[in-house]
Amino acid sequence: MATGDPIPHPEHTITDMRIQLGLLDSTSRNHEKLIDKLTEGIGKIEEVNYSLLKMLTLHDHKHEIHEESDKEIEHDLERIEVELDTLQKELHSRITTSTRETQNKIDEMKGDMNSRLDILRAEVMAALRPPAHEEPKVIAKTVQELERWKWMLMGAFVFILWLADKWEFIAKLFGHNH
Repeated sequence: MATGDPIPHPEHTITDMRIQLGLLDSTSRNHEKLIDKLTEGIGKIEEVNYSLLKMLTLHDHKHEIHEESDKEIEHDLERIEVELDTLQKELHSRITTSTRETQNKIDEMKGDMNSRLDILRAEVMAALRPPAHEEPKVIAKTVQELERWKWMLMGAFVFILWLADKWEFIAKLFGHNH
């Protein structure tokens, strides 16, 4: 204490101390309440943090599962594409082979049929052709038949012309008037 300062009264000093003590006590309780609130808030933040952590872990797990599933699907699609390509090539090969075999078989059958037809034609011609020594007689007989038909047709034609010329007379004879 400095020399000119009045000496405080002991009661004032105790009262001031009590006031200060009360203020400290009040401040301490306020701090305790604040610390309790902060502790409670930190606890809630920890709960939210824990929930978020669980959600993120679950989300990451699901994401990993989806990625694995996508990879499996992509792998399956590639495998199916390869199988389809292989099947398409095999089918094309089979169709080509089958077509070639069918065409060869048709060509073979066509050749056989033509050979058989040629043989049959030769046999029929040989059977229908008269023997060489009778051939002139057959030709002469055929010419005679053709000449007979020629004269018969010419006679019929002349008769038709005569009927056309006499048509009016014939019509009157049978009583038809035109």
